[in-house]
Amino acid sequence: MPGDAVAQIAAEWVAGWCVSRGFEPPERAGNAFWSRPHEDGRDRELLWANPDEPIDADLLATIGASATPTWVTVATHDVSTMQGTLAERGVVPAGWPEWLMSVALDSLPDAACPDGFDCRLDQRGQVIFAEIRTADNQLAASGQLALSPGGGAVADRIVTEEAFRRRGLGRHLMARLNAAARAAGATHGLLIASSDGHALYQALGWTTCCDVVVARNGAAMA
Repeated sequence: MPGDAVAQIAAEWVAGWCVSRGFEPPERAGNAFWSRPHEDGRDRELLWANPDEPIDADLLATIGASATPTWVTVATHDVSTMQGTLAERGVVPAGWPEWLMSVALDSLPDAACPDGFDCRLDQRGQVIFAEIRTADNQLAASGQLALSPGGGAVADRIVTEEAFRRRGLGRHLMARLNAAARAAGATHGLLIASSDGHALYQALGWTTCCDVVVARNGAAMA
């Protein structure tokens, strides 16, 4: 996907991610977006949105030397080269692959809830929360989705508990969240997928926009 198109999707993703997590809106500086999570080990985060534009080496060096715990998320077409570039400047790749993905919500299939489970939704402001629980109220799967003004719906914190995997719970959870997003006026979904979720989202019809490298400076690893 062309870099400009990826950058637009990445910009919408980071805005929705901040809504989902309850952070202040991100600040844009060219191809970079700064968010302020203020979580343990994560005081700030940089998203480099355009994979066709070389990341600012001086900026990376400043982050690498900073005493402020900082994470860096980079949209890229070349994971190994980007990992090397980050490491050379003191920003250490986290070691796992991720992918920026998108989908038209009206193209997604429905998925029934497996027997013995119940899915519950709760919307608070612009965030829709979902939980799937067993008959004896054990949490089996959970996730949330943030609505953005541009018609996007950013999926976040999608987790199926290990004891309940490979039963179709992830498919049902996403189907319920997507249906709720459509009902709220959203037209397209956005997410950054881990290696655990990437295959599932591809099977559901999501498109991979580009690779993503996640890294952090020494202060964030202390």
